[in-house]
Amino acid sequence: MLTFSAAQMTDIARARRQRFIESVARWMDDEFPDGGWQGADGLAQLQRWAEQAWAWGIQADELVRCHLYASVVLGDGYVQADPEVEGVLASTELTDELKLAWLTGLLDALRNASAPEA
Repeated sequence: MLTFSAAQMTDIARARRQRFIESVARWMDDEFPDGGWQGADGLAQLQRWAEQAWAWGIQADELVRCHLYASVVLGDGYVQADPEVEGVLASTELTDELKLAWLTGLLDALRNASAPEA
C-alpha cells in the first residue's frame, strides 16, 4: 500500500493549487487580453485572491474561479463593499454549490443592471 506523509500531502495540495492558479491565469488572459495574468504580478494577485477563498473554507474550484473573476470585474475590494457578500462566501452553513449559485446570480444581476436599455 502506498502511504504519504503529511508533508508530502501538503506538497501535493500546494502543487495542485498552483496548477489551478496557472489554469485560471490562462483563462483570465483569454477573457482580459490586456491583463497580463500569466506574468509574475498577475499570478501573485490571483494567488492572494484564491487564498482568501480557501481561508473561507471554499473547496470547489468553480467557486474559487468565480471569486477570482468577480475580483477582476468588480474590483479587489468587492467582498468588503457589501458585508452580505463576505457573509455568504465565508459561511460555514452554506455549501459551495449554493455559494456559487448566489455569486453567479449577483454577477448576472449586476451585469443586467448595467446593460444599456434597447
